[in-house]
Amino acid sequence: MVRGCLSPFGESQSLRDYGQVIARSDPPAFMFRWSEDYQTLHYEDDFLSMEQLRSFASRIVSSLTMLCARLMYDWQPEFDLKSIKDDLCNLQEGFSFINHPSNELSSAYLELSTRACTDPSNGLLIDDTWNTTAVWRYLKLEEELLELLLAMFHILGGQAPRGTEILSLGCRNGPSTERGIYVHEGSVIYVTRHHKARKITNREFHVVRYLPQQAGRILFLYLVYIRPFAEMIQRRAKLSNKGASSRLLFRTLQAPTQLWSSQQLSTILQKAGQGIFRKPFGVQLYRHISISITERHVKRVAEPFNRHDDKSVAADVNVVFAWQSGHRPLQRSATYGLDGAFPTKLQPALLRVYRWASYEWHDFLRLDSARPIAVRATPTKAPKTKSRTAVPEATTTIQAAMMRETQSQSTQQTLLKRVCPPSETEAVQRPKRQCISRIFQVNSIDGSQSLNACIDHLA
Repeated sequence: MVRGCLSPFGESQSLRDYGQVIARSDPPAFMFRWSEDYQTLHYEDDFLSMEQLRSFASRIVSSLTMLCARLMYDWQPEFDLKSIKDDLCNLQEGFSFINHPSNELSSAYLELSTRACTDPSNGLLIDDTWNTTAVWRYLKLEEELLELLLAMFHILGGQAPRGTEILSLGCRNGPSTERGIYVHEGSVIYVTRHHKARKITNREFHVVRYLPQQAGRILFLYLVYIRPFAEMIQRRAKLSNKGASSRLLFRTLQAPTQLWSSQQLSTILQKAGQGIFRKPFGVQLYRHISISITERHVKRVAEPFNRHDDKSVAADVNVVFAWQSGHRPLQRSATYGLDGAFPTKLQPALLRVYRWASYEWHDFLRLDSARPIAVRATPTKAPKTKSRTAVPEATTTIQAAMMRETQSQSTQQTLLKRVCPPSETEAVQRPKRQCISRIFQVNSIDGSQSLNACIDHLA
């Protein structure tokens, strides 16, 4: 293709390039302004308060909890997410943490099946035949739970992803695609690998979002118990000719291989936000809102840090370990030290950064996260300062030692004034000072004992 040639392909390429230039020069689609206390966000003719957003997040979690309890028939199996094993590098088709041999979860849904079929008030079986009304009601509740899970993924994990990214998530590996749901260090995470720049660079951009603790437990119950049971009863009751099993997380049982649309996600958000917001928002508007809130309330101001820097004054002292191996930091991180339990694009250091970002968002929404509780040492009495920063244990110990040293020196000076009057000459005072210092070094545990011993010796 030659630029400027009279061909349809050249003309379309030229129009595409022109559109990209115009898009960069246009203003954003939404313009926001904050109130004086930064607790209310105004956009167009509406507003959104931070308490409304927190109430919206709490409503999603509480609604999911109630729906999950109904679908589980009030059964609460005991499990600990920290003991769940997962293999992030396993690309075998159909694999997920449910199939991990150490977890023994492949047939766990059969216990739910027994409880659902034998429930005396709302059982799915009547005289060894399927109660079609009860089955359809159960499947309808499962679809409502999945819709709320979609809203949970969009709101609670951090800054809002694009609709196409979240709707294509898979709960298990496909023939040529990787799943997006994992369990990592006691938290349920989801990974998106699509990005706008992929069309230009042909490279994936990995983004990880950690779910709050309660939301992660609900997703675990859905994937392990509710989803496989719903697919089983649809097959056994022969309610559809199409296969109900699908690797897509967000799907309908009637069309398991069909992707949901972004418009459907907007409808779910607007439905869930009724009664809280004056005008519920959709996908596009909430993405702008989440970024604006992050810039104002969540993002921490920090100086830029280059972990591959080994030349400037601000370089980290740990670069000496890279030098010791005969490499520069950039070459070392690109060639050595990759953890084989993680994909090359999702090493532990990157996951820690994404986890920190998600935890900051959880704290803003006032939701419980899996953030480890820091154990603080018992504070030592020290002079009060205006700084509110917590003093580390090592710093507190050093300050206490300095205070004891200062008190010891003050005691020695007081004793010298009592024993060595100013009228005495320096030749007479020097032996007395040496004697006092020697006694303090020998018996420095109890200051009163040192003082009495010194007085008795000089007397």
